[in-house]
Amino acid sequence: MQGGRGVKVFFLLLLFIGSGLGTVSSLQAADTAGDYYKQGNDFYIKGQYGNAIELYGKAIEANPKYAEAYNMRAAAYLGKGELDLALKDYGKALELLPKADIFLGRGTAYLKKKDPAGALKDFNKAIELDPKLAEAYFYRGGVYLQKGELDSALQDFNQALELNPKYPEALIQRAKAYLQKDNFDLALFDCNKALGLKSDSAEAYELRGSAYAGKEQLDQAIQDFNKAIELNPKLDQAYNDRGLAYASRGQQRLAVQDFERAMELNPQNARSYCNRGFIHAVQGKWRLALKDLNKAIELDPQYAQAYYYRGWVYKATDEMKLSEDDYKKASELDPRFLKQPY
Repeated sequence: MQGGRGVKVFFLLLLFIGSGLGTVSSLQAADTAGDYYKQGNDFYIKGQYGNAIELYGKAIEANPKYAEAYNMRAAAYLGKGELDLALKDYGKALELLPKADIFLGRGTAYLKKKDPAGALKDFNKAIELDPKLAEAYFYRGGVYLQKGELDSALQDFNQALELNPKYPEALIQRAKAYLQKDNFDLALFDCNKALGLKSDSAEAYELRGSAYAGKEQLDQAIQDFNKAIELNPKLDQAYNDRGLAYASRGQQRLAVQDFERAMELNPQNARSYCNRGFIHAVQGKWRLALKDLNKAIELDPQYAQAYYYRGWVYKATDEMKLSEDDYKKASELDPRFLKQPY
């Protein structure tokens, strides 16, 4: 960030005199670039990324070696979802100034581009350059969580929280990892602590609801899912998980309604199709169940539970070879599905 412009120009003048490179025009260019940069930051803070990009561009025109301007223009492109342009600018910024926070920014761009390997490499570099950068551990933990490497994820979330104990997002992500390990009490602890720091977090309520559901405290679970939906009516995961709670209570009509609302909000969420397929199977609607489970597997070919349920459907319809193949695939993807209960 550019701060104390007069002081900075003074030190630039000393540097230029010492190197024999100082000129009035170069100092004026630096001063003008700083003005454009500051104006760009004002627009960036307001979420007006297009205006910010234009002003960062003018800063770069005035000073082509202005690393922070490239960095912030990359962040603005990231805000607009223009990932290739963001990555290009992050690359240029890093050529000029290989700083931890710039590697962190590029890593988040790789994440959005669904390139976890590129993201992980940049987060590692950020941590190497600044071992006290809590955000780098947080984002690296998120990559490990996506990859299912839960112990590594927990280690990074723990480190992020050691560096910044009042980091609600890290508590929320750690709760996700605990949920995947079926450690519902620790997930509840983290969700409660996150809500103490950020009381309007729909995601924390949704996760706490999942923890209550895991403990078979369905009334409390549904209460939390309701709160999550109140705070964020577009949170598809809350509808999906509330649907599961309704299904556990035998309220299949309400469950299907929630799964279908989740599908409307996020047509790419394989879980909603899988869950509705399961309800159809419970009701003996084999054709509808198979249609939903096929869709779930199309959306996520690594979704073990969808193969598991489809194996059940095939078994119920006397497609024994197909059933065996699906049960085998489910167990290969997730050893929890080694047993065939149906």
